[in-house]
Order: sequence, then C-alpha cells, then structure tokens
Amino acid sequence: MKSFLILIGIVFICLSFVSTTNALSREETVADLTSIVGSFKYTTLEECGQNFQKLNSRTCFLKEKVDNFLKPKEQFMTLFKRYLINVVQPKLQWLDEESKFLGARCSSPDFDNFRLSLERGARLGHFMNEWRTMVELMRNTINGESYPPFSSVEESCNLTPPSNQQLNTPLQTFRDCKEDYCPEVVVIPTGQFIMGGTEEEEKNLGITYLVASWEKPRHLVQIKKSFAMAAHEITLGAFRQFVKETGYQLPSGCIILENNEKNITLLSFKETYNYEHTSFDQDPNQPVVCVRREDAREYAKWLSKKTNQKYRLATEAEWEYTARAGKQENYIWGNEPNEKACEYANVYDLTGLNQNHFTFDNFNCSDGVAFTAKVGSYKPNGFKIYDMIANAREWVDDCWHYSYNMAPKDQTRWGPENDGLCHFGVLKGGAWAYNFFNVRIAYRNAYFSSQSRSIMWGIRLVRDL
Repeated sequence: MKSFLILIGIVFICLSFVSTTNALSREETVADLTSIVGSFKYTTLEECGQNFQKLNSRTCFLKEKVDNFLKPKEQFMTLFKRYLINVVQPKLQWLDEESKFLGARCSSPDFDNFRLSLERGARLGHFMNEWRTMVELMRNTINGESYPPFSSVEESCNLTPPSNQQLNTPLQTFRDCKEDYCPEVVVIPTGQFIMGGTEEEEKNLGITYLVASWEKPRHLVQIKKSFAMAAHEITLGAFRQFVKETGYQLPSGCIILENNEKNITLLSFKETYNYEHTSFDQDPNQPVVCVRREDAREYAKWLSKKTNQKYRLATEAEWEYTARAGKQENYIWGNEPNEKACEYANVYDLTGLNQNHFTFDNFNCSDGVAFTAKVGSYKPNGFKIYDMIANAREWVDDCWHYSYNMAPKDQTRWGPENDGLCHFGVLKGGAWAYNFFNVRIAYRNAYFSSQSRSIMWGIRLVRDL
C-alpha cells in the first residue's frame, strides 16, 4: 500500500494505490498508529498547513490499508477485525475529514485567528492533543489486545413505563425504570418561540460581533411534537454504570481552565484528567463532565436499550425552547445578569472567584459552590427543568452552522445541509465557570474537533414520546 497527500490550492486530496495483498497484521497497525501519533503537532500558524498535511498523509496511509483489509467479507470475525470495523475505521475516516478541513482553513486567505474564533491557533493545538489521545487509545488497545467486549445490553428488570394519559399531559414527570441511571423526564408541551439573540443583549452585555453573528437571524420556530426532556443532567454515577456494563472506552485528557504566567485565564488541554478524575472532586450525584458528543450519543443508545425507549440528544431548537420555557429573556431568571443568578444556576460567582481566581467577569452573588454542583441544587425553570444553564454545558445533536441563515423552522435536527459541519458539535447552556455572556440562553458555539471534551461540558437527554 502506498498513499500520499497533495495540496492543490487549499484542498487536501488523498490519493492511493491498492497493494497486491489485503493482509494487515496487528503489529503493522500498531506501528502505523504510532506513526500517526507522532504527527500530532501544531507549531505555528505559518506552518499550520504543513502540520495538517503531514498528519493527513499518515492518516490516509493507514485508512486505505484498513479499508482494503476489511473489504473481503468473512464469516469468522476476530476481535482485532471487529475493533477495526467498530472503532478504528470510522475514527480514521473522521480524522481524515477533519484534518483536511482544518488544514485547508489555516491555509486560506480568510483564516480567522481572532481570540474568540473557532479556528484560532490555540484551538488547533487542542485538536492535535484531543485526537492524539484518541489514536493512542486505539493503538494501546490493539497492542495490548484489551478490546471492549461488544456485548449485548440487557433490558432493565424494573421498567416503569408511563401510561398514554401521562404522555399527553404537559409537564408530567415520569421515569422509565427504577434504577438510578433512568432519569426523571418532563413532558414538554408543543408551542412556538423566537430563537436567537437580540440586539439589546448584544449591546447591553458587550457581546462581540463574531459571537452575536452565530445567534442570528432571530427566527420563529414551531414545536409541533411533544417530547420529554431529562429534568437533570446525566450524573457521574449513571455514566459509571454505563461504562461498567459496556466496557466503553474513553480517551484520556480534558480541556480545563487555568491562569498562565501573565495571570490570564486560558483553556488548556491536560492529559491527566478524564471523566473520573477532573481537576476537582466530584460525587456521583454531580453531572458527568469531560465527555465528547459521541460519548453522549453512545450513552443515549445504551439507555434506549435498557428501557426499550428512544433516548437521544436534544436538537438545538428543542433545547432552546425548553430553556426559555415560554419566555423571551436572556437568562432563565430574567434579563438582568445579577438579578437572581445564584438562585437558578451554578454560575461563575464570588465563590468561584475566591476559589479559582479566573480573570474574567463574575456574577456578583455567592452560592457556596466553586465547581460542579449536585444536579437539582437550584430552582428549576418554568418547564420544571433544573440546571438548564450553567453547572455543565450540554451537547445538542445538530451540526455546526456559523449562523441561523436557512435554519429549520421547526424542531428537526439541522444536519449537513446549508454547509453544516457535522463533525463539530454544538454546545448550549454555559457551565459552572461561565460568566454573563456565555450563560445566556441564546449563546451557542462549537469546537472544531469531534474529540473535544472539557471539565465544563456534560450531557442532558431527550426521550421521544
């Protein structure tokens, strides 16, 4: 197998020549994954195109090997081959596509290195670290033959399915099973709302033009089908049960906030942290963090099998409709940042300032919690949903779009149409370390890496009715 990458203008193209043999050994795969690991380097913006070109070339090389090895259909499936099919092959496809996109972007005349840009240099460095740890996980799994079990999921023995009458009652709460991992969910009624940020909040809160552009144009959205939203974020205890039962694997490392030598608070990737070991202590009733969007989706699949119901991430429209709960205000408590923030949300307040000393603005109140809080510790919104903003920021299911131009007028997922970037997930809701502008209901952004995870990001699910 020979494979190489060329750059034509700003477009990466992977060309390959199929070898005369489809054989691929475990040792050869480990060696090629090690080669990819060595190419995860972001040096300078000037060398960005070269950095991504080298990474993509090595990714293409192994991707073509794996694709050709898996072409013949065999009745006997080794654990190695099953792992290639279920994990390595799709991950190499993602890495190939994401590295091509970012390599083309940083070589483009309109590349944006502004401090809040989604493609700024610091974020490109995070991409390299996040993906490196994922490739290391695949390499180490194959090298140690420590494959996940790929076992079937057994349905709960304690199902408590609601009656049809309950499902037709707005704001009715129920659970699908008695186990702790089954969340309490709330029936969200149909209705309509105006989605997006206003010019008033942009002006009053000093929202930058770039961030404000992501929240426009404001548009009417119809919610025509009821759904049930989890009343709380998925807890660490529930996620542990999922991992224990399935043998699910997550890469090491997580984005944290820390102050540099100039006392400026920045996002930083730390390889020693993960969902079990964040930079602060957690108990099982706090929201799980340091999880990727794909982890949230896999958890939803598992819970669906446990309950024989359909659980999933909310669409962005469903999330914002539920957060607003019939109101058109900046926050779930009103329009003024400091009015009742600490009653309704675990925001970056005086407690957080005294403990963490982050150098951005804080809310002028104190709730006694410096990091994540137990789910349900604050007042719910008008739809009986807790921690909808702050505590842990939440993944939604849509692909990233730079604005709401051509956005759906209903609650459907916004996919690849209209130039959607589906590898890059959308986050909503703010977190325990977030301030005035990014715990607004309208605030949205993305991280240009499918492997992105942070001590500030968690999971909330929707249950179809």
